[in-house]
Amino acid sequence: MYTSSFYQSQGNHQQRFLNLFEQGISILVLVFFLGVFDTIFSDSPSTVTKLRYSFALIALVFSLLRWRSTLRAIRKGGLIWLLLGFTAVSFMWSNYPDAAIESIRGEIVPMTAFSLYFATRFGPNQQLRLLSIALGIAALICLFYIVAIPSVGIHANDRFSGAWKGIYASKNAFSAYMTMTLVTFFVLGTNNKNWLETLLARIASALSIVMIVLSTSKTGLVVFMPLAFVILAYQRFRWRGRRTVFLVDAACLVILILGVYIFSNWELLVSTVGGDPTLTGRTLIWESAFSKLGSNLWLGFGRESFWLPDNPIARGVPGLSEVYMPAHAHNGFIDLVVDLGIIGLTIFLIGYVATLVLSLKRSYCATTPEDLWPIALMMIIVASNLTESLLMKRANLFWVLYLINFLSLRIWPKSSSPKQVSYD
Repeated sequence: MYTSSFYQSQGNHQQRFLNLFEQGISILVLVFFLGVFDTIFSDSPSTVTKLRYSFALIALVFSLLRWRSTLRAIRKGGLIWLLLGFTAVSFMWSNYPDAAIESIRGEIVPMTAFSLYFATRFGPNQQLRLLSIALGIAALICLFYIVAIPSVGIHANDRFSGAWKGIYASKNAFSAYMTMTLVTFFVLGTNNKNWLETLLARIASALSIVMIVLSTSKTGLVVFMPLAFVILAYQRFRWRGRRTVFLVDAACLVILILGVYIFSNWELLVSTVGGDPTLTGRTLIWESAFSKLGSNLWLGFGRESFWLPDNPIARGVPGLSEVYMPAHAHNGFIDLVVDLGIIGLTIFLIGYVATLVLSLKRSYCATTPEDLWPIALMMIIVASNLTESLLMKRANLFWVLYLINFLSLRIWPKSSSPKQVSYD
């Protein structure tokens, strides 16, 4: 009997160690997709590449260990695998197949491998909390660079001089990730019965707002306000029958209509407040990208094959420069069309709408923060990709979170459980 208890205790210790190891690795990978290591190892890109493949291999191994859950997720993935499969074969019609294959192998595969593992390994409760830790770490590292290494963390000697950018290449990317941080902690502090988590979430939310303001990019706060309204509406009017469902849907619809109206009339609105009606040249890039699609409208140019320095088709944006080559379209949906054409965008939109419906259903009966997270994420993905390319462009956390949300809503029950999941 003593021997049996001893081995059982040893097994429990090993299981706890494994749980902590997986949580630690997951936080590390989330921090990686936040771009932290790109800055830390800016002088050694090969190190970043090795880390990316190492994380993908670890995720693959753990997914194979939990092969039943992995197969279940694959079976329920549906449209997301169709989209990823279409992306994987896009090198076939690319003028730069080597670049497309490299992007698929080095970006799409690692993001997919980790997302599949994370969605099956952790329940919604753990997912939100691990994400919060990763975002908090990234925000503190950004603050470190801003204070200790301002030559990296703050714009200097350009038109954005003085604007905070943290570990990112521009203030707009910094603002987008701080907006994600703000929304995440705002959700974590909603319907949360843990007073310590609520307090920390509110402190982190306040810090995020300060950092967004000091980035001088107002987009983040403009995005956050309607999101906060929707989240609070679900908190106040959670599932109480069809009438409540109708009222919440109507409120969401009004917000979306207002958003479309503001975005459609931004030239007048921005000019009125003294801003740049071209959104610092973005609209000129968008027009140029659409004008050059031509016969590639349906299939696109292939994964990461358009905005290449060697591609003469993309060079020269009328109104900006005859030789100017943007790094991307500054719009996730336009970049998706450029890469995968109308077919790829259609597959994505169908999957997005289906996932949005599931997110709404989860939010109707929200009793915990993780029940509100899916709808908040779906809205922030759309809002952030209107002026930045954070959808499938390169390796980034926004696409990783979309994949995780897509799978989690289909494989986890409506009521979240904070308990650890064991290997099956």
